[in-house]
Amino acid sequence: MLYNQTVNEWEEVVYVPTTLGKILLVVVILALLGLSLAFMKKHSKKLTIKQLTFCAMSLALGTVLSNVKLFHFPTGGSITLLSMLVICLPGYWFGLGVGVLTGISYGLLQLLIDPYVLYPMQLVIDYVLAFAALGLSGLFSTEGEDKKSKIKTWTIGILISYVFAMLSGIFLMARRIMPTESKINYGILFSLLFFLMYVLTIIINFIIKNSLVKGYMLAVVGRYAFAVLSGWIFFGSYAWEGWDALPYSLVYNAIYIFTEAAVTLCILLLPPVKKVMGQLKTMATT
Repeated sequence: MLYNQTVNEWEEVVYVPTTLGKILLVVVILALLGLSLAFMKKHSKKLTIKQLTFCAMSLALGTVLSNVKLFHFPTGGSITLLSMLVICLPGYWFGLGVGVLTGISYGLLQLLIDPYVLYPMQLVIDYVLAFAALGLSGLFSTEGEDKKSKIKTWTIGILISYVFAMLSGIFLMARRIMPTESKINYGILFSLLFFLMYVLTIIINFIIKNSLVKGYMLAVVGRYAFAVLSGWIFFGSYAWEGWDALPYSLVYNAIYIFTEAAVTLCILLLPPVKKVMGQLKTMATT
């Protein structure tokens, strides 16, 4: 009723949203935005019409730029014209909550426009969690925070993420290992990927002074982590000859995600662009 099963050119069963499915996705997007507004009203400053307008403009522009593809893999993934940066901006302007909700809304819009779904859980990882990660730029929206407070926040985040990643490795990914291997050891090793990601985040936090650059880098790494996870679990059969699923996913997703990120960072570091981004934040937040 919500999705039709079809067979694509690679003889895979894919799920294409029906008209009712697309309507439901639109309703979900509006509901998420409504929940976001309710949360912000209760726990934070109320978003103004101007701020909502900036979020809507970012969604619209990001959607347009996502279709300007400089390179596109036939099995998913593309280098776009700064679309990730545009979706990171609401988090940079208004904080983590707004950033994550904007990312989720953008992911659902991508699902409406260009769906590529093989499994229900793959939909969640690729279109919800991966794009929600772009809202992590909101972790750097507030400048001038006390250093001790930053260290405490990041330490708690690392410990929580490490525990959940280890549990994920034990219970979700254990089917990927040989029966003779230890599930617990495998879970610990798997969680190191996330642990190292957060350590890198701390290093970035103290070395790089530009908050937008820090937020964008963290958001990109977050999206990359979920893309690798999806590729490892659901697209391992596409691995190049002689490659295992995990190394294939690490390299495949790095090609398009980090190439776009590298180009974007070069642009962000240009003095005129830095000035414009500062002016945009002032316009959005005052």
